[in-house]
Amino acid sequence: MEAITSSYITAFLLGLFSTVHCIAMCGSVIGALTLSLPAEVRESQRKMLPYV
Repeated sequence: MEAITSSYITAFLLGLFSTVHCIAMCGSVIGALTLSLPAEVRESQRKMLPYV
């Protein structure tokens, strides 16, 4: 029973750290691509939806 619990804890922590890693690595790329859009697209959330 303890082995199953430790496996779930390990899987949860791995997923948590992977999420943080993905946000840190890919977030800057998405931010740069967003800033390259025209100002009128960036100001309107409805116009920006297709780019997401």
